[in-house]
Amino acid sequence: MAMSTDNMTRNIQATNVPRRTKRVALLINNMHFYNPALTRHGADKDEQAVVNLLHTLGYEVDRHRNLPAQKMDEALKRFSRRPTLPLTDSVFVVVMSHGGMGTICGTGNHRMEIDRIYERLNSRNCPALKDKPKIVIIQASRGVLVPGRPPVPTDNMRARSVNVAARLHTEKDFITLHCSAPHIAAYKHPAYGSFFIQSIAEVFSSRCVQDPIDELFKKVMQCFRVPGMQQLMPSVQLHTLTKPFYLLPGNVQVPTRPEDPRGRPDALRAEPAGVRWVRSELKKYCCQLTIDMNTVNRKLKLSHHTKKVEYLSEPQRYPDHPDRFDRAQLLCRDGLVGRGYWEVEWTGEVYIAVWL
Repeated sequence: MAMSTDNMTRNIQATNVPRRTKRVALLINNMHFYNPALTRHGADKDEQAVVNLLHTLGYEVDRHRNLPAQKMDEALKRFSRRPTLPLTDSVFVVVMSHGGMGTICGTGNHRMEIDRIYERLNSRNCPALKDKPKIVIIQASRGVLVPGRPPVPTDNMRARSVNVAARLHTEKDFITLHCSAPHIAAYKHPAYGSFFIQSIAEVFSSRCVQDPIDELFKKVMQCFRVPGMQQLMPSVQLHTLTKPFYLLPGNVQVPTRPEDPRGRPDALRAEPAGVRWVRSELKKYCCQLTIDMNTVNRKLKLSHHTKKVEYLSEPQRYPDHPDRFDRAQLLCRDGLVGRGYWEVEWTGEVYIAVWL
């Protein structure tokens, strides 16, 4: 198959991660505030999910917890001056806290403007990241629209007082995914964290080889296209990437059309597919099993995207089905072939069987 290496290099960012690359990411997670009523329960679950994901993608994570607004800005400033930035092909900035329109709450009474992120990492103030993708993920409310009160202006950018073209030039190669649309509060489970962060971890883990970052963000948004979740759909804010950016594309193949003498790329494929190929050792061969809901005993409760099972004394309201167990049992719908091993985490007294 013919390949145009020059065209591929010009049109794709970070098609392979060089060995000398030292990917870095910044994570700020504010959980406890001056008012105890504002405590973000479950935020530790989100933090761990983000850290696990970024480590899988090869990023060294600079972690911070419970910072006031000024300290958040200082953390951004130090991150922008890291000596290893010239060796990275991209950076992640993940901020989780309370927030408002255009702002993120510190642990005290003050807030940091979201524009600070772009200011600290733009081409002028951080030349080491010039022409490199900067992925920003924000888990924070964007203010609630109160009836009878005028809305806060959604355009809170400094660009109102500067030349727009200059702003686009200095803040090129950013893409930001916010957990909600303007004037919509963000929600999370006090035990399992936010559906937003968990969806990011799930989508990135399964599609980071095949899809560029903007398509990954779209798939995260599509996770919210279920009844009761549409109002909470995330939104892409600043998108100034000039080229597709693949986090872990594997071997990128560029098919060409025989009728095109110039050999222009017609489509892009990434092989091998699946996040299992970016994991180490036996984890690269893992697969997710699907529980057969028709077999679940009524005293078993499923949670955490059907990956956690709890035994309860009170029967659950499952519909009648001839395959439903009378005992506290369930089955998976997937059939496994060949050699393998399995892992299960449990607490208390549990009986586990493998049917051959």
